Amino acid sequence: MKKFRYTATALSIILALSLTGCGKSKDSSSSSSNGSSSTTTISTGTNAEGEFASIAGTWEDDVNNKVIIRPDGKYIKFSGNDDIIEEGICAFDEKDNTLVNFGYPNGEYLYSAKTDGSDNVSSFENNKTGKTYNKTTAANYSLDLPEYKYNGDDKYISAITEYCLKETAGTMENDVFIPAPVIFKTDESDSNDIKITGVFWVMGYDIYDNILYGGASTQMPGILHLKQKGSSYEVVSAEIARDGADYDTDIKKFCNGDTELEDKFTNNLDYLEEARKAEVKSYVDTNGLNIIGYQDFGWTLVELN
Repeated sequence: MKKFRYTATALSIILALSLTGCGKSKDSSSSSSNGSSSTTTISTGTNAEGEFASIAGTWEDDVNNKVIIRPDGKYIKFSGNDDIIEEGICAFDEKDNTLVNFGYPNGEYLYSAKTDGSDNVSSFENNKTGKTYNKTTAANYSLDLPEYKYNGDDKYISAITEYCLKETAGTMENDVFIPAPVIFKTDESDSNDIKITGVFWVMGYDIYDNILYGGASTQMPGILHLKQKGSSYEVVSAEIARDGADYDTDIKKFCNGDTELEDKFTNNLDYLEEARKAEVKSYVDTNGLNIIGYQDFGWTLVELN
């Protein structure tokens, strides 16, 4: 099982593998925030209704750079052309809890704002450029997204998505996890052993305003064995390619001389976006969410409509 994090590093690997259709790639610099030993940092879900509520929202400077801060202190920054170029977490000054710092790529904070713990913060500054960011939109959305549940008519996909979520449960930390199965071959020659060959992805997302930001992801390339159970199906076993040097060996074994199928495994990212967008759209529509699309670090927004 291969696990990824959509940071600049992980995305550069994916870009090298020729991911297409996932928005339009652009050149951009990147940085991430890790905090420091002199500050008090928070983890996802902490203080959702507390300290960081006063600075949660969307902020913009005079050249259309935009920062979205969540009620739990996590933030992402967009450049003027809507690339995500920073991600991180806010931290309060440990001395008096009035100075909010965030952005920590090179050993010093990029941004700071004074707060008294109320909703009175109206701006913050970029410590490098002196640019002032003003709040344009309040954070009026919930971080508690509903769990994904398949809502289609394909009984195979229903079983596959349920299996993928169970297999990856607890391995990633994001607001919601949405499967994206990329299926290359379905063998129904044995009704007691339906074989589905493909790459079975689970994508993690965090919500920022009305956008799902791509987080961690896991892929399971191989063959899933399904069996009918009542009116539905279940995955009863799986052959998943091992990591590292064993990967190619396992893929060749699964393909059994079918070079076209081998090529599909090699280029599975070419097929990912269609499956990914379909499942995200289904999730949003099923739950009636005010979400316009999803976006990964270094890529443009993929709109759902």
